[in-house]
Amino acid sequence: MNAKKRISVIILAVCLTITMMPMIGQTGNVHADSLVSYSYVLDGVTYSSSGGTGLDGNKVSYDESTNTLTIKNATLSDVAFDLHTNKSTIKFIGRNVISGNGTSPVFNQEWGYGLTIEGDTNSYALIDGKNKSAIHDGTQVKVNSGTIYAKSTSGTAMNCTGGLTVNGGSVTAVSTGDSGISGTNFTQSGGTVIAKGATYGLETFGTSAITGGALYVYGGDWAICNYATVGGIKIDKNYKYAVVMTKSDGTPKVRYISGDTVPSPDIWLCGFPVYGDTTDQYGDFNSTGVYSWKTETGDHCLILNDYTGIYDGGSQKCISSDSGLAIGLLGDNLIDASANTYVLNNSMSYGIYSGGRVMFNYREGLTGNLNITAPQTFGTSSGSTGIYAAGKFSIYSGALSVYGTSCGIESATGATIMYSSVSAYAYNGAAWKLNSLPVYNSGFTPQVFYGADPSTGTYAVSPALSVYTGNRYVRIRDYTEAPVIITEPSGGAYTAGGTAAPLTITTNDPGSTYQWQQSKDGVTWTNISGATGTSYTPSAASAGTYQYRCVITGSSGKTTVSSVSTVTVKSAIPANGTAVTKSGIRYKVTKSPASISLAGTAMITRETIKHKTFTVPSGIYINKCRFNITGIYAKAFYKDTKLKSLSIGANVTTIGKQACYKCKNLKTVTIKTKKLKSIGKSAFKGCSKGMTFKIIKSKYSKYTKMLKKSGLPSGTKFKKI
Repeated sequence: MNAKKRISVIILAVCLTITMMPMIGQTGNVHADSLVSYSYVLDGVTYSSSGGTGLDGNKVSYDESTNTLTIKNATLSDVAFDLHTNKSTIKFIGRNVISGNGTSPVFNQEWGYGLTIEGDTNSYALIDGKNKSAIHDGTQVKVNSGTIYAKSTSGTAMNCTGGLTVNGGSVTAVSTGDSGISGTNFTQSGGTVIAKGATYGLETFGTSAITGGALYVYGGDWAICNYATVGGIKIDKNYKYAVVMTKSDGTPKVRYISGDTVPSPDIWLCGFPVYGDTTDQYGDFNSTGVYSWKTETGDHCLILNDYTGIYDGGSQKCISSDSGLAIGLLGDNLIDASANTYVLNNSMSYGIYSGGRVMFNYREGLTGNLNITAPQTFGTSSGSTGIYAAGKFSIYSGALSVYGTSCGIESATGATIMYSSVSAYAYNGAAWKLNSLPVYNSGFTPQVFYGADPSTGTYAVSPALSVYTGNRYVRIRDYTEAPVIITEPSGGAYTAGGTAAPLTITTNDPGSTYQWQQSKDGVTWTNISGATGTSYTPSAASAGTYQYRCVITGSSGKTTVSSVSTVTVKSAIPANGTAVTKSGIRYKVTKSPASISLAGTAMITRETIKHKTFTVPSGIYINKCRFNITGIYAKAFYKDTKLKSLSIGANVTTIGKQACYKCKNLKTVTIKTKKLKSIGKSAFKGCSKGMTFKIIKSKYSKYTKMLKKSGLPSGTKFKKI
């Protein structure tokens, strides 16, 4: 930005400030809705405020209460978000690739109260503004966490009129036509900043205060405009290149400065030139000692600590050293160049490149992991290699996941693998390029899973070299460890009498043995006789809830226990008309319930065995489903001369005609139900003379009338109960 342009911007800022002065002292929001407008394309669908489609709500969401725009694991194109004048936050979760529409900034906020950018661990956002700014804000922009890569072909990559403050995370701003970062001032207390521009790397109209972190600036005209002073060194118009790193004690130092010579550091880290030291540690430390990367006092030693690096061009190597390279890992680390759009002119590109040997977790205390993806978009290039070592490849602990197009890992003089897990995948080439088998430490028996991709393949123990070099995917782990379950068994719900699906389990150890167990309470487990395979089919013969698990013993002798699978067997609900016999009485379902938890109804149809005494139950269970007994069919006890006593249950509503006709010895009938509505003709006619009916007190009068009307033996007596 030239002097005339800067003066115009300053005048505009002053005018707008004067215009906004009546707002000073107001409380509450200036606008109720802080998201003025938006437009973006996701999975071929356009979401636009003008089109009334709303945000998709999954990949892109907005919280009105906090004015927070969240973007999660999204690939968006033709993007334009216009944030209102409230204080707003943009939060990135996971991996996000965002490109603008070329007519307006990707993220724009005009003259508000500030914009904060945040991200989760291992989250990033690659924001391509095309010929406009990736981020434009009328006031202060603050970056606290996450990894941001902003670029523009002709505009300022990050145009922060009120200034930029970086407290943590990583910010890369690259413009091939203007400044990388522009703003009234620049403040950095931690994190990593790379600012590169065709005119200025960092363009400020006021002061630049660097109290911590790591900063690399390059400008075709000046590295920094106005200037910044670090450790007594003034970075001004005399320099095009400047590198600032902070010592472990929190003191920032200028590690490189030049007017015309490109840095030649010990290590390039995703575009940042890292200079080591024989006595001190340097990195992106803040004042409290927090860092995401640092050097160690050794030869080309770099420690990554929950570091996330995103890389998009300018070099063919994400991490590189012309000499040997030692990388220590703490926590979970990610380097991703999968969205690289740089055309590499028929030459190989690399995730990690070492001109000598490359070592991971080279000392005690370093046990972290690294997931690295080499560039994927290459123009006319010959492909990419995840890790290349001109010397030996070595890893002593932790885990690596490496992705390339033509090769996962290439080592010119062999490989040493200690107690580690290594996955290598080449999309259209070989997982490994080796001249000899990897060397494993004593006590480490390698188990290798190999094939065309991570989802399918074959297991082998200590395979031939051709397995490493002849497959696109190879995963190595210690065979002396406990087996790892790949597919857990899954339970289900079935109907009694049906067939249950098999419980199936798979592991990464082809030499494993299996023992299935069953439990009623999830605490006490018993072995199932004969259930020693990778699958077991549970019984669904009877209703109940059953719990199963599998104990896997690996080739190492160590065991792994699967998750618990619950199998629920529900009773089949009897349909209307279903007949069952219980204790010499035949019952018939008259109303089937809608579910096993509800009660149906049934009636007594007949005797199958003569009874001396019988009590009509309030209900019975069929297949664990309850049925209330609501009636006695006609002639149910017809001419049962053995029957002497009968008790009518609490849910009976009807007694059919001739139900107990000519039961000559029936002397006592007890009626307990309060629901009786009808008694059929001659229901008790021909029974014992002088028989007695015992009737519930509250229904005595009503039932007495009903009984007399139906016809009774002479001398019948009635008693209240």
